[in-house]
Amino acid sequence: MRQHLLLVRGEGNEGGEEAMEQAARDKMELANDLHDRGGCGDYAAAQALYQEVVVVFTAVSGGDSKDLAASYQGIGNIYHKQNQYAEALEYHQKSLAIRIRVLGHDHINVANSYNYIGNVNKKQGQYAEALEYHQKSLAITIRVLGHDHVNMTESYINIGNVYKKQSQCAQALECYQKSLAIQIRVLGHDHVDVARSYNSIGNVYRHQGQYAEALEYHQKSLAIMIRMLGSVHAKVAKSYKNIGNVYKAQGQYAEALQYHQKSLAIRILELGHDSVNVANHKYEMALLLKKQAKTQEARELFLECHSMYVQVFGADHEKTLDTARQAERMAGTT
Repeated sequence: MRQHLLLVRGEGNEGGEEAMEQAARDKMELANDLHDRGGCGDYAAAQALYQEVVVVFTAVSGGDSKDLAASYQGIGNIYHKQNQYAEALEYHQKSLAIRIRVLGHDHINVANSYNYIGNVNKKQGQYAEALEYHQKSLAITIRVLGHDHVNMTESYINIGNVYKKQSQCAQALECYQKSLAIQIRVLGHDHVDVARSYNSIGNVYRHQGQYAEALEYHQKSLAIMIRMLGSVHAKVAKSYKNIGNVYKAQGQYAEALQYHQKSLAIRILELGHDSVNVANHKYEMALLLKKQAKTQEARELFLECHSMYVQVFGADHEKTLDTARQAERMAGTT
C-alpha cells in the first residue's frame, strides 16, 4: 500500500498527502459539474475524473473514507444517467458499505445512499425494493434530524415517485402533500423546494386525468420558480415542460409544443446544443410534431437527437437505435 501511495503522490510532491487529497476533491467537484451539465463527452470526462479520485482516496485511506464513498456515488450517478442500472447499483452499494463502516448506520449520508439505491431500483421496475430503501432512508432521517426537517421531504418525494410509477395515485399524493406541508412550515411559501412539491402534485393530477388541477399546481410552481430563480433557469424549464405535458395529455399538441419550446430555449441557453439533456427535450418535441403529422420537422429533430446519442451513449444504445428508427419512419411518410 505504501508503494501504491508513493506512486499516486509522485516523487518530490512537496504538498504531501493533504495537498494530494485537496487536489482530488477539486477534481471531484469538477466531475460533479460535468455530470450535472450532461454535454457531449461530459459523462466520460466526469467518470475518468472520478476514477482518478478513487485511486487517490483508496491509496490514502485503504478503502474507507467519506471522500471515496462520494466518488463511488458520483460514478453510480453517471451510470444511472446512462441507463446502466446494474453498474449504477454496484457503485452505490460500494458507497453505502463504506459509509456504514465509517459513519455507522444512523447517519444522513447513509440515508442518502439508500435514496440513490432506491432510485435505481425504481428505474429497474423493482418497486418493492425501491420502497424498502426509501423507507430506510426516511427512518434514519427522522431518527437523526427529527420529524420536521426538510431532509425528510426527499424521502417522501422518492416514496411518492415509486407509488406514482405503480399508479397508486392516492398514496403518491399523500407523500407529496406531507413533503409540501413540511416545506411550507420550514421554508415558507416562496421556495424552490415548495415549487418542486407543487410540480409533483401536478404530475399526479395529470396521471389521474384531473387536468385543471394539474395545470393549477404547475402554474403555482412556475410562478415561484420565476420569482426565486429568474426566467432563465433549468427548474423554470422543467415547469414549462410539465405544463406542456398536461396539454399533451389532453391532446392539445400545439399548446404542448409551445411550452416545450419555451423549456428547450432555456436549456439551450443554459447548456448549449451539445448536451444530452437538450437532446432529450428535442426528442419529446419531435414526438409532439409527429402527433401533428409534421413529419419533416419531426425527422430533423430525431436526427439531431440521434447524432447526440451516438456521441454520448454509443451506436448500439437503445436510445440511439430508437431515434434512428423514428427518423426512418418519418422519412417514409414524407
